Amino acid sequence: MKILFNGYQNLLPPRNGHHYGGPQSFTNSFINYLKQKTNHTFTAIILRSDQRIKGSDLKIKKTKEGPNNWLTIRANLKIKKIIKASTTTLPYGYQAIIKKLTAEIKNIQPDVILFNGFSVPNWYLLKAAHQSGLPILVAHHGLWFKDIQATGQLYSNSGKKLALKMEKDIYLLADQQIFFNDFSQKIFTTKIGGFFANKINYLPLPYNTVYLNKKKPATANSKILKIGLIGRWDNIKNHRAFWQLAKTTTKQKLPWKFYSVTHWPDNKPLNNLQKKYKKHIQLVGQMTPAKLKKFYQSMNLLVLPSHFDVSPTVVMEAALQNRLTLISANVGWVSIYKKFGLNKLIANFNQPKQIINLIKNNTKQPAPTKFYNYIKTQHHPSEVFKKYLKLASLAKK
Repeated sequence: MKILFNGYQNLLPPRNGHHYGGPQSFTNSFINYLKQKTNHTFTAIILRSDQRIKGSDLKIKKTKEGPNNWLTIRANLKIKKIIKASTTTLPYGYQAIIKKLTAEIKNIQPDVILFNGFSVPNWYLLKAAHQSGLPILVAHHGLWFKDIQATGQLYSNSGKKLALKMEKDIYLLADQQIFFNDFSQKIFTTKIGGFFANKINYLPLPYNTVYLNKKKPATANSKILKIGLIGRWDNIKNHRAFWQLAKTTTKQKLPWKFYSVTHWPDNKPLNNLQKKYKKHIQLVGQMTPAKLKKFYQSMNLLVLPSHFDVSPTVVMEAALQNRLTLISANVGWVSIYKKFGLNKLIANFNQPKQIINLIKNNTKQPAPTKFYNYIKTQHHPSEVFKKYLKLASLAKK
């Protein structure tokens, strides 16, 4: 079976081995599994917007990886005209680009197409995939409208409406939708629509096997409490709440230290936070999974104060190091936490003093054995990807 993915620039071979977030990490793990454990092949299309390209032209660069292929396609996708639109009409010329992308997909001749994540480029590929007549699977690594809510200043009102129409095309055009939990599925179908029971699947996210250990690691033992956050530098990850927590502990003169694994791009809404953030939180640069594993083991507790997060891998990676993660009620792990009696680790990050009291009572608690074993077995990549391949095989029939 040949699978077509939407690819990512930093996954082009040779890959640098860094920790990838969200759909990039998933795609990297899946293609490694396909190469090492199966006879299946893949092609990945990296679709990038380039305003210098005229009309509907496509600039294509091919990269071979054994029997597999990467296609970097540049086209003028008119992204700025879409997100800053003054009307809810798509810009002139988008159909011609989709037509040419359709021809490229037909030339690849995949058996099935799997989309990971969603964006304007992925919408173009989704429309082209549909016109190619091939079966389409879409894995909801995030909910695009939630990201737009968190970065609303980037979109005009009409741009937001256009993006919503694009996201609705997922349930209109996909043969199968994949959700990581009912938390995100309910939010998607309530806001976007499209609850068709025969097209909805719940499949887990896999972890990177680098995070496995021969035996369950010991809990961190230090006089200073170490608390870590791992997440991109944007509004939706709620770094402001992490800063408020760290600042409050400083006022209370608690022997706690805070660490943030993030990267600071130019993010204007958060630029004014950076100076204050560094005063209370130690910044840690991006790391390889092997180094990140050691980082987890050096922490007493991880936190995820996100305004919204479908299924962050931090929870799994931390659990495999016998570390718990304090999450907000807007993180997709809430139902699993409740299932394993971790309700006290679902917190309201608008109340830093309450968070401090909660942390005081839960910091020395290791990951419960049942929770640890659940993550280790149910999210093992071999088990997870078998389920994805089974769904793909059924879809291509």
